[in-house]
Amino acid sequence: MTNIRRLDSTASDFWPTLARLLAWESVSDERVVDTVQDIIAQVRARGDSAVLEYTQRFDRVPAQSMVELEIAPQRLQQACRQAKIEVLYT
Repeated sequence: MTNIRRLDSTASDFWPTLARLLAWESVSDERVVDTVQDIIAQVRARGDSAVLEYTQRFDRVPAQSMVELEIAPQRLQQACRQAKIEVLYT
């Protein structure tokens, strides 16, 4: 399970702690940018095939076609309503 750390914005060490948590090494940052650029290039070049491949790789959804990735409008509306409720109570 992921351990989520909560910060208190009124704490004296809030800003330094936040800065440490958000800090990325430039090497990691460059690697992320390079990876994203490669994914975008693959999707532009290979289209749906690349989207399906990356969906399997990152989301572990073994879709065979883009139709399988579509979300029904009523399911999407339900998720939006639920998200609004969760935001209100957090």
